[in-house]
Amino acid sequence: MNIENSGDSENIDNLDITEPALLIRISRAYDANMTEQELYDITRSSWKVNYDRVQNVEYAFSIYQGQILEVYKVAGWYGAGTTFAERNEDALASGRFEFVGTIAEDNVRDKYINKSVKHLFKPGNASPVMYLNC
Repeated sequence: MNIENSGDSENIDNLDITEPALLIRISRAYDANMTEQELYDITRSSWKVNYDRVQNVEYAFSIYQGQILEVYKVAGWYGAGTTFAERNEDALASGRFEFVGTIAEDNVRDKYINKSVKHLFKPGNASPVMYLNC
């Protein structure tokens, strides 16, 4: 996966995510040479989220350095470690969840891929996840 760094302020100021979504910052696990499958696996697992609230999430956004790398259509949420995936076993713990899904439809991806969401994360916000519209 390769990210493009666009200096276009339109990417920041006019981005309006309208779908029920979970933004997931993958900064520590991201590697520019990872495969699409590896990106999916690090994005989907294993997060401390409110299980009831994530039931309303339709899309999960993979975020690196404030930029949207990929958008996934969420099919369901499960206890961490209960679905097949390559993962870091140390990350699996009680109270964590993972989703299964597919790459979102093109019309959704086209709206968001390579756009910035830096403006949504306030300085000092260390949480790797953010709920939008849910």
